[in-house]
Amino acid sequence: MLAMNSATMPKSDCFEIRLLDVAFERYRVCVSSVSAPPGPRGVPGLGVLPALARDPLMTFSRARARYGDVVRLPVLNGSVYLLTHPDHVEHVLVTRNANHWKGRLFARADFLLGNGLVLNEGESWNRQRRIVRPGFNGDRLRAATAAMLEVIGEQAERWRHAQAAGRSIDMEAEMTTLTLDLMATAMLGVRLGHDELRTMGQAFTVVLKHLGLRLVTFALPDWVPIPGEPRAKRALSTLDAMVDRMIEQPSHGDNLLGLLVSAWREGHMTRRQLRDEIMTMLFGGYEATAHALAWTWYLLDTHPKVGTRVRAEAMASEPGDTAELAYTNQVINEVLRLYPPFWQMIRSSHEPDEIGGHTIPGGAVILLVPWLTHRLPEFWTDPLAFDPGRWAGGGQPAHRYAYYPFGAGVRQCMGRPLALLEMQLVVSTLSRQFRPHCVGGRPVKARAQGTLRAHRGIPMVLQS
Repeated sequence: MLAMNSATMPKSDCFEIRLLDVAFERYRVCVSSVSAPPGPRGVPGLGVLPALARDPLMTFSRARARYGDVVRLPVLNGSVYLLTHPDHVEHVLVTRNANHWKGRLFARADFLLGNGLVLNEGESWNRQRRIVRPGFNGDRLRAATAAMLEVIGEQAERWRHAQAAGRSIDMEAEMTTLTLDLMATAMLGVRLGHDELRTMGQAFTVVLKHLGLRLVTFALPDWVPIPGEPRAKRALSTLDAMVDRMIEQPSHGDNLLGLLVSAWREGHMTRRQLRDEIMTMLFGGYEATAHALAWTWYLLDTHPKVGTRVRAEAMASEPGDTAELAYTNQVINEVLRLYPPFWQMIRSSHEPDEIGGHTIPGGAVILLVPWLTHRLPEFWTDPLAFDPGRWAGGGQPAHRYAYYPFGAGVRQCMGRPLALLEMQLVVSTLSRQFRPHCVGGRPVKARAQGTLRAHRGIPMVLQS
């Protein structure tokens, strides 16, 4: 219409109209080039939900191989959008992080974590983060090193008894107990007995298995019962009772627990918020580290030359001196690449977005899968191989966001320095005395639940 009337208009008006025509045409071409992401149809009425329940890692891997870096996965009456390219990781977690919040899917973890830092949003999250952050500063971590070495020494004593008795151990259970002890003792200033730690670890295992089901079934109405919920609630009551004991102890030191309790007493948070933050710290401080360590012992055994080099480095360094553990750090980086404990990261979009040439609607559930991105052949040479040497000399991946086991951007896990320190101390200290060896002779398969675990545990015997 504008072009038809332009002959009767002044030249300046015609020029402006032609500019509008060009701009509109460019906009039309741009819009027409953006499409909905491809993806499978799935089972009528269920989508890919059955496949996700059986094996989410294989489901995501096949979807990416067939449909590309942006995939729409139908789930019941909705969709989940799988993003794997590092550019898209950066887009969601860094560049456009304000448009991507934890969302309704991840919110189902409130069964355990309440409104703790992992699930919190907005100004409340900023306020809580300011309270918690000083608990992870370098001075406090260095001050906690001696307590960590004491806890690891006690673990070594238990291992010596198991070795003398010829008894095998389940490495996942062992590392769960150890990292819970490290978190409780070094960061919260609470000493728990070995039986208490095992009880806590078992309770967390029950709750986390239930959380895995809650996440997979996020599209179901809230009134639909989820298998195992009564048992999970009993386990949660056990954990809540332990948190209550921590809060009610007579005194709190200059540690993370002390900071949280002081903030509560000064009116900066409610009693419920205090509970949520302590539970979040316990979970975040043990779960990821425990399973990363379990995978580390497995890989050191299945790659004997790497294990020998790690032990030699440990023997040549002073206990607690992590500055001399360059190769051990390379091993840890490689373990976290192949077996990132938090294998998926969930976000939801506030507004519509364009990612990888595809339209992502507002309110969409977005899945980032580090386990998959960390194995993309476009960014990693021989991506399925366990090769600590790829990190030699401070080596980095071809793309900054091809590796993100602790997340990225403003929501990157603040416990990262603690987790890395714990792994360095545990591997170097115990490697001096023990060579854990897998029993059964079969490869260990990963199982994706709330965290990346071994399918049937990692049974091992302790050799000198």
